[in-house]
Amino acid sequence: MFRGTPQLSGVAAAPAPRALTGVRFVLRTGGPIRGTPVVQGETLFIGSEDGIFYAVDAVSGRERWRLQTGGAITSSAAAAHGLVYFASRDGQLYAVDARRGSIRWKLDLGRERGTEHYWDYLMSSPVLAGGRLYIGSGSGFLYALDACTGRRAWRFDAGTRIRSTPAVQDGMVAFGTSGGYVQAVGEANGVLRWRFATKGAGRTFEDEGNDTTSIVASPAIAEGVVTIGGRDGMLYALDLRTGRALWQSDHDGSSWVLATGVADGVVYASSGSAQFVQAADLRTGVERWRYKTQGAVFSSPTIAGDVVVFADFSGGVHAVDRRDGTPLWVYPMGHRSFSTPVVWRDLVYCASDDGVLHALVATNLPSARAAPVDRVVYWEGKRSAQAFSWFQNDVDRALLAFFVARVIGRSTRPALQH
Repeated sequence: MFRGTPQLSGVAAAPAPRALTGVRFVLRTGGPIRGTPVVQGETLFIGSEDGIFYAVDAVSGRERWRLQTGGAITSSAAAAHGLVYFASRDGQLYAVDARRGSIRWKLDLGRERGTEHYWDYLMSSPVLAGGRLYIGSGSGFLYALDACTGRRAWRFDAGTRIRSTPAVQDGMVAFGTSGGYVQAVGEANGVLRWRFATKGAGRTFEDEGNDTTSIVASPAIAEGVVTIGGRDGMLYALDLRTGRALWQSDHDGSSWVLATGVADGVVYASSGSAQFVQAADLRTGVERWRYKTQGAVFSSPTIAGDVVVFADFSGGVHAVDRRDGTPLWVYPMGHRSFSTPVVWRDLVYCASDDGVLHALVATNLPSARAAPVDRVVYWEGKRSAQAFSWFQNDVDRALLAFFVARVIGRSTRPALQH
């Protein structure tokens, strides 16, 4: 499921991807990919804004089946009991046969609340815990469903849209709302346990000319602490039992997402539009290190061994040593990314707004070097004097000469394709 466990800790049961050695495959879809890949068995599941949900072989990328829905799919999936679950912008929660792609059951999540959808790109994702499925909705309800049948156990009315994915731990279900509140309800009955108002809860769009109220990030729960950030630019640590604030940290007042992952008493926070990823002590909030990125970080951090992996709006997928933030590698996808990278076995899956999912091959050996990869450069040929070109003053011919020289140095003769 999204973030790996019901606690949404972001910890992957996979070797640390300390170096890249190649690209296993790419999957091209017809729209931006903003959800997160999920792997069960040997199958990878991912939705796209083209409205299609894809199931592909996790190792080869070969398509196994696809299912067309009536809306963009920006939620991540969860898989168990032979089923895979996901939500679509058509307002439906789908439970689909994981092997065949046929629909087992659907649930209407209700009519969207509110008319303001400012940068409303993400959706709540289904979480599995104790035989139940938990998911928030644009209608403002948090649902608890029987994972096999879809029968509703309870629903809780939060009063405003829920884009945050709920985290489940110790009989509690915690989540954020578009109204700027973090709430927790009882896992058994959906009764409200506590409600915490972030600074954003007291703001309006007109105050800043921006949405500094909503919480679209998902909480992470570890050691009885809920960590979550909001569009008010604050990172919060709350007591799971009471909702009392343990500490809070200002990330410049404009950082929108502030997604978190937690391992070994350290919280790793993706600091949104402030363009950094931070490691801080879970109990005190004291910063341990900070890594500067080239773009906003709307993806959540994934923790695999001693490595933290995340993506940013420059299109880069970053891997850093989680002990001190030392950069290990950056892979350029070429387009901004909302999607959270997933580490599975020796593969790192990452996706971006150009609708492409990349399966990168990684190793936990820091001294590993990438194997040589053959690449093809296409020469466009002669163009008319009036035609637009990115390259002026014969710069294109200079580049061609460079590539030809490199190819001649490696082999017998270059192959030019016009």
